[in-house]
Amino acid sequence: MTPGCEVCKSLSQSTGALVTSRRRGVYRVLMPERLLILCAEHAAEVEATRALTLEELRGRFLEPFPGQRSLIPRRTLHDRSENEDRRLCGRRAGD
Repeated sequence: MTPGCEVCKSLSQSTGALVTSRRRGVYRVLMPERLLILCAEHAAEVEATRALTLEELRGRFLEPFPGQRSLIPRRTLHDRSENEDRRLCGRRAGD
């Protein structure tokens, strides 16, 4: 399964609208704090902002509603935590 754009997913969750990119393709944008998975349109917007940190970038991608939360999550949606990895390993040797 190909991961989708993080900004598009956040926007569709906050507005309830179906959000799709006009262009195909998923881009990986490396920030100092973490890796972002974005569609072509949002990757181009990120490049145009010239933000150096994730917090600067989060401040530029805000919801269109009065809540004004960032559309870029602090943590990646695509990585599993250590606890999830442990649970997926199966039974312990002593069980």
